Amino acid sequence: MPLGNIYPVWYGTTRKTATKANGDTIYTNDRGQSTNYGKAFVKISEDYLKSLAPKNIISNLFSSQSESHLKIRNTLPMISSEFFNNLQSELSSQRSADKYCVVYIHGFQTTFEEAIQRSASIGYQLRVPAMVSFSWPSKGSTAAYIADQQAARTSAELLAQFLIKISKESRAEKIHLIAHSMGNYALLQTMLRPSMQAAIGKGLRFGQIILAAPDVDADEFIQDAGIYTEIADRVTLYASTKDRALSASKTLSDYPRAGLLPPPMILPKMDTIDVSSADLSLLGHSYVAEEIDVLLDMYRLITDNRSPRERPNISPVQNGRYWKMTQ
Repeated sequence: MPLGNIYPVWYGTTRKTATKANGDTIYTNDRGQSTNYGKAFVKISEDYLKSLAPKNIISNLFSSQSESHLKIRNTLPMISSEFFNNLQSELSSQRSADKYCVVYIHGFQTTFEEAIQRSASIGYQLRVPAMVSFSWPSKGSTAAYIADQQAARTSAELLAQFLIKISKESRAEKIHLIAHSMGNYALLQTMLRPSMQAAIGKGLRFGQIILAAPDVDADEFIQDAGIYTEIADRVTLYASTKDRALSASKTLSDYPRAGLLPPPMILPKMDTIDVSSADLSLLGHSYVAEEIDVLLDMYRLITDNRSPRERPNISPVQNGRYWKMTQ
């Protein structure tokens, strides 16, 4: 939990490391061959929550990014055993209801620093006792879409190993997953890895699996995403009609994306929620960390596991085949 206005984020990253002149370790946009562990400390400005207050579409066009209120003070690289001992210590200090962690898997065009900032943003707003970020080696560039897609795919085995270790060594009573954008592609590929399949066969389970704006081919998602509902307390997919990033992805790939409406992605035992009315951002793609209504809905999921019918501002569409967020 935050100490004053400093919020900690535990991280695992498959990015290649480099060393600065002062000896500090940095994480590049190139692929590494293993997972590096550590803990980042993010300073959150006093007016951060005010910066996220609901705005109209005009004010959002001229507002600064919420991450400008988040500054990484320092990162502390750790070996695996140190990382899990530190995470265990944090969770053991929490009351029974808070002995959980949330693992965030970022999307396309995201640097390591941006991944940590976004993780801190979500964790701080959701009051997560132990926020964990998995950062795969996105190039952090709009022009690197294909390279990012390849990097997301090739990170699947290391992400599988990371999640398995979290489940075994963190002593968290619940592990919740939030995947955003292309991070959903990495997570879906992870679920198909033999190591993850073996762990699932031995009883690996998660709490909430939250799929925000998934940049995944819709047909591929239909074929493979059913695995989520077998291993989670609840699976929620947030999608929007206004997602310009996924519209561009659809154009580039020439196929629909799971997180872009219409049509709604409907799978058995998965709650699909149209958040178009809640998302007023310019690109319509970052609501997982910036839109208060979406964040409140995720908070209710993580803390109470409420069904859509039991959560405020959620209305059924087509007799509950999917749901719509209202204001």
